[in-house]
Amino acid sequence: MKAFLHRLTRFAVLVLLLATSIGMIAAASSAVRWQGLIALGAGMRWPVLFWGFAMFFLAWLYALTGLKPRRENRFLSFETENGPLSISTQAICDYLGKLNREFPSIIQMTTAVIPVRRSIDIAVSIRIKAGPQLHEVCEALQRRVRESMANGLGIQDVRKVRVTVQEISTEHGDI
Repeated sequence: MKAFLHRLTRFAVLVLLLATSIGMIAAASSAVRWQGLIALGAGMRWPVLFWGFAMFFLAWLYALTGLKPRRENRFLSFETENGPLSISTQAICDYLGKLNREFPSIIQMTTAVIPVRRSIDIAVSIRIKAGPQLHEVCEALQRRVRESMANGLGIQDVRKVRVTVQEISTEHGDI
């Protein structure tokens, strides 16, 4: 809700800036409209025209700052005896994402790799079927993620594997 209000406020400010700047430019460009501004106490045309264009440019910059930057692909780099090795964090997430096939009670799983100093944390978010063994499935998933990182990718420096249950579903039947 807070993010929505923030976006709505940004949009309102942007519209106000654009409307004011376009109004100033239009009024300074037209002799008939300029007479109306003189009645309001406006001075010379060129300063009004300049500030109209300046506000339009600032509104354009304001709109651009609201755009989300494109996320760069991160890499984990390791030094080996044959030279440096870099692995994309997205590639690791894709690799770990295939582990959900080993757990029939997991409906959906997403992973994130978080670099921390000289090690990494793995954040796993799951949707799981309701059942009494929920705790055991989460512990087994943590162990399996550590094993996959060590045996499948050769990465031993996993500090934490954090499993977050986002949803417990009863729609998919009992386990």
